[in-house]
Amino acid sequence: MGLEGQTLANIIIFAVVAFIVLIAIINRNPSPNRYSLVTQTGSRGPSTWQEAEHFAAQYMRNLGCVDAQVTRQSKDGGIDVMSSGYVAQVKHYRGSVGAPAIQALFGVARSQNKQALFFTSGTYTREAQQFASRHVALFVYRADGSVQSANGYATHLVNVGLR
Repeated sequence: MGLEGQTLANIIIFAVVAFIVLIAIINRNPSPNRYSLVTQTGSRGPSTWQEAEHFAAQYMRNLGCVDAQVTRQSKDGGIDVMSSGYVAQVKHYRGSVGAPAIQALFGVARSQNKQALFFTSGTYTREAQQFASRHVALFVYRADGSVQSANGYATHLVNVGLR
């Protein structure tokens, strides 16, 4: 093979390697507004409360909170996911989360000098949304694996990341 053939071969090899690296980078950083986690059951989103807790922890890690972990404590004040700067509660049900649950989470977060995040597969009452607007980031996750911000504070955190 001549010099021109070797140069062409090197260019092709470089292009293939660059393409593989690009695909790896894209797959490593999914959009935080549409995050999915393949669960043990093979579905895209969580189907049990245990999967929901791990789903929320992984979503937090995706937003930059690298130390987010599901809690194993029985007296954790209702905290399901904890990190050095954040606490999260996860409610896996069809009902509405009311203001008392949001206020309790905020109280625990404040006592630990951390930010509060709340995840549900249901909805939030108007009172819960009003209280959370300045204090707690609200998220809704779906069976298809999507996560949506449910208030402006959550949208802000998605945009700037969890630090």
